[in-house]
Amino acid sequence: MFQKHFMLILLFFGVLSFKGCGQNDVGRQPISGSILFDGTPMNEGTVRFIPDGQTKGPAAYGIIQDGFYEISHQEGVIPGTYRVEIEKKIELPFEIDDEAAYAKYLAEHKGRQLPKQPVPPKYNRNSELRVTITPGQIANKLDFDLKKS
Repeated sequence: MFQKHFMLILLFFGVLSFKGCGQNDVGRQPISGSILFDGTPMNEGTVRFIPDGQTKGPAAYGIIQDGFYEISHQEGVIPGTYRVEIEKKIELPFEIDDEAAYAKYLAEHKGRQLPKQPVPPKYNRNSELRVTITPGQIANKLDFDLKKS
C-alpha cells in the first residue's frame, strides 16, 4: 500500500515538472500580411525574416502570391527583432538550375546581364526594414508598401 501511494506521489510530481518545462518557451509565431510594390500588389516573390540584434533563432521565409504571404505557426519565428528582405520573382528564360540553358542564354545574348531585381536593395540584400515579433498573439500581421525609388 505504501509503495502504491509513493509511486502515485512520484508520478504526480513528475507530471508537474514536465508541465512547467515549456512555460517560458513562447514558441514560433505565425506571420501574415500584404506586400505592395509602388502601390500594386506584388504578384510573386519571397519575404524573409532574418534574426537581428539580440534575437537568436531560426530565420523564416514566405512565398508572396497575389500580394499576400503567410508563414504558419510551425514555420514562424520566435519573438524578437528581425530584418526583413523582400524580393520580386524574376522571370528567367530557363530553369534556375539548368547550367546548359544558362550558358546558351549567355552565348546568344553576348554576355548580357540577367534581368535585374526590380525591388531596390534597401528592401532586400541591404534591407532597412526591421520588425519586432511579439509573443502570445494569434498572428502577427505585417504589411509592407515598397517604393521603387
